[in-house]
Amino acid sequence: MINNVITKSKANGIHVYHKGKGIFEGNTISENQLSGVRISEEADPYFGGVEDKCNKITNNKGQGVLVCQYGRGTIHNCDIKNNALAGIEITHFGDPRVLQCAVQDNAVAEFDAANRRMSRRAENRKHNGEPELNDDGAKKEDYRLTLNVTRMGTCENTVSSTLR
Repeated sequence: MINNVITKSKANGIHVYHKGKGIFEGNTISENQLSGVRISEEADPYFGGVEDKCNKITNNKGQGVLVCQYGRGTIHNCDIKNNALAGIEITHFGDPRVLQCAVQDNAVAEFDAANRRMSRRAENRKHNGEPELNDDGAKKEDYRLTLNVTRMGTCENTVSSTLR
């Protein structure tokens, strides 16, 4: 699926599931009611491309990319921003490979590994990492993979305890 505009869906923009595969390059995936991209049930698609063929996953009312229920896949060189929830959320044993993505300005978090299983991620360009307090102001710990990346593409992966 190359160079398409997927917008204003009443559900997910793209849902790859049940061991599904496929190559998605140069698409604009925006303003969908749920996630821009959902990968589940052992699906293993490739979302990526270089330069003008990168996917733009923006302004969705859910996550930019949700990988859950043993979903895998590769998210490569995508612009993931301005989504209402996490830029990339990994839950229920999702295990994607995330490479060279610009993930920024998402409402909840840039990366959220809810099941505390750290997935394979490298060379991603931004994360806001701003912790939040509970309603009562107390700390609530949650473990997340924090990516500290320079513009030269070096990456330092650390697991940090953050506030939620």
